[in-house]
Amino acid sequence: MAINKKSIFFFIYISGILLFVVYLTFNEYGFLKYFGLKSEIQVVQDEIKFSEEQNERLKMEIDSLQKKVRYKIERIAREKYGMSLPNESVIKLEIK
Repeated sequence: MAINKKSIFFFIYISGILLFVVYLTFNEYGFLKYFGLKSEIQVVQDEIKFSEEQNERLKMEIDSLQKKVRYKIERIAREKYGMSLPNESVIKLEIK
């Protein structure tokens, strides 16, 4: 079997392309790292969105407490401090 120059050139060319693709995939800044970071960015963005929504709810609750909205104050007094009105009884349940 005689191997001609075209076959050798073709083999070197394909090997070079294959090595380049492997390098792009597995190097420090390769595709695998890129896709891992991309999914991590999505997780962080979801956490940021959740935190922003939670901050907005807390701001609204603070505003209602500053405006002395009666039912809000009563709810917090009941939930956090176990307070009740004079004609009410407090029953505490422990859930395990």
